[in-house]
Amino acid sequence: MMYDRRELAKINRNWDPALEFVFFGATQIISDFVTLLPIEISVRFIIDNDVEKQKNGYLGYKVFDKHKIESDRYKIIITSVSVGARQSIKSELENIGLVEDEDFIQYDKLLALWNWKYKDLIYSDYVEMMITSRCTLKCIECGLYIPRYRSPKDRELSAIIADIDQYFEIVGQVRELRILGGEPFIHKSLLQIIDYVYQKYEANILRIVIVTNGTINPRQQLIESFKKNHTVIEISDYSDNLPDVEKSVNAVHSVLKENGIDANRRKYTEWLSLGPPNYNQDLSDIELENRLDNCRMPCRSLYEGKLFFCGPVASAQIGKIRPIQAHEYLELNRVKISDKEDFFLTLFNFEFSFRNRFFESCNYCNGFGTANKNYVCPAKQ
Repeated sequence: MMYDRRELAKINRNWDPALEFVFFGATQIISDFVTLLPIEISVRFIIDNDVEKQKNGYLGYKVFDKHKIESDRYKIIITSVSVGARQSIKSELENIGLVEDEDFIQYDKLLALWNWKYKDLIYSDYVEMMITSRCTLKCIECGLYIPRYRSPKDRELSAIIADIDQYFEIVGQVRELRILGGEPFIHKSLLQIIDYVYQKYEANILRIVIVTNGTINPRQQLIESFKKNHTVIEISDYSDNLPDVEKSVNAVHSVLKENGIDANRRKYTEWLSLGPPNYNQDLSDIELENRLDNCRMPCRSLYEGKLFFCGPVASAQIGKIRPIQAHEYLELNRVKISDKEDFFLTLFNFEFSFRNRFFESCNYCNGFGTANKNYVCPAKQ
């Protein structure tokens, strides 16, 4: 289903801020959501299956199991970024007769609606930028297909800045800007990128996250920039499967922590295999629609003035791995500032419309949804 203005007006009526709400999912997203709300709301409690959180509460809210919403009906806001968790919660709610957009809604969709309605501001939850395709690892099942690039290289600083400027000329607020590689610590201009974004767009971004595999120690100037700009570093720790990287991962994590930097070390025990990016699975239109609806990948990717639906689609284009169709991205340089309302509707559909729609790229990808059961060893070289 594609949303039109009448449909959005109906959703807004269903989600009047004067109503009472509950969160489903005791995650950090709740804190982010409250920070980014353009208007105050009343939240009664949180639903979460974590027994410890049910005992102790979370962020000052009481926490109950899902049976609470069967007896007490409130408007439910799903507060999770995990694709698997989103789909699991959606299924649970539909199984008790609740309807998406009427009885429950994803937090990022609600933020997009309310920021536009109450602040005339275009909100996008997440955007990522690949600043280099060079990497210190060659992971066979890399979700961005980096080992398949014929000529890995750093993006020019001027091109990165042009993308950032163009994006924030249109988008007024983003929860998370994520900087990726390859291995971003390789890029010689990473310091200038971070400093530029914070100096010019700090008010527009809740959080900047840099994802590293922990194999390169950041130089001292970078560390000082991370401290000054409150940058979050996410370390993808593959040391259980790649013992040779354990020493460097430990060192990177230690130096970041010693300098008071928010560094999250994320161990991986498995990856989802997206499948060979050149193999056309030749799915029917219905199968493609179902795959996109099950995946609902929430990660938009910015590259050369285009906002791609997800990282794998962007990377297939960047690495010239396969042709990408024009409806799989939005061209930001075609947006006129005077047409912001039209762009809001276009972006909203690009982000949140999943039925009666598909991308050809889904023919080449198993997806990140619960339907993909193809688990593999992470970071296998």
